[in-house]
Amino acid sequence: LRLLRMLRTLRLWPMFRVVWRLTFGLLTSANAMVSTFALLMLILYMFGCLGLEVITKNEHIREIPELLELVDSNFASLFDTMITLTQFVTLDSVSSIYGPLVREFPSLLLYFLPIILVVSISLMNMVTAVLVEGALTQANSDREAQKFNAMRKIREAQPIFQALFKQLDKDFSGEIELSELARLDFLDLPPLFRRAFQDFKFESIIELFEILDCDVSGKIMEDEFVDGFLNLSLAEIQQVPPELILILKLSRAMARKNSIVLRHLTDVKTEMRRFSANLAPADAID
Repeated sequence: LRLLRMLRTLRLWPMFRVVWRLTFGLLTSANAMVSTFALLMLILYMFGCLGLEVITKNEHIREIPELLELVDSNFASLFDTMITLTQFVTLDSVSSIYGPLVREFPSLLLYFLPIILVVSISLMNMVTAVLVEGALTQANSDREAQKFNAMRKIREAQPIFQALFKQLDKDFSGEIELSELARLDFLDLPPLFRRAFQDFKFESIIELFEILDCDVSGKIMEDEFVDGFLNLSLAEIQQVPPELILILKLSRAMARKNSIVLRHLTDVKTEMRRFSANLAPADAID
């Protein structure tokens, strides 16, 4: 019981998630297996009783020596018939059983074909569907547990990042610039964010600043700072690929360059208007 509790705790770790799913699948499949066994025994009993009537007691079959030996070894009694029909569950060399009988008496296809369709195909596929449905249900439950765990970590980490923002905001302006963020010591960061910082391989504080500056204004508000740090801290739990962070860095860098180009174009446009305004009086004098 303690081992199962430990596995239940470890299910939130990515490396143990597969182990937990396999363990939980084995535990929860017991009910399905018992139900399958009961239903399978009922079906085999029904076809076994029918087999005694159409095969074992068939005088025409017993007149052929080869078929008589086959019937005596596989369909001698109800128990022997059910054991033989068990081979149809996994289709274990069943052609050697029904082949000689069907060749001599094609009407026996009406007996063997339903066994193959009901037991070998329909029932086994239904069992697989039930097990898969249980696995999907457990996967959804694991996602909910992971989401709950992520929300708990957010509630625990949010005050830490808010206090860190106030520590960096020396002038109490409610904004952080790159020069203020450069004072940030890596050792002051919470362990959860330090792991994410290392996983995403930020080369400098400038790259971190570009990620946190959502509106590309050159300044980071408290909401941007806290939300950005929380998202990066939870990226490991949410299994965010590092490539996605790289794309985000490139997009922020392009947006910042575009804003700089737009600002320069605006300045050029303003200078052109001023130059045109200065040329107009000179043309009037001429």
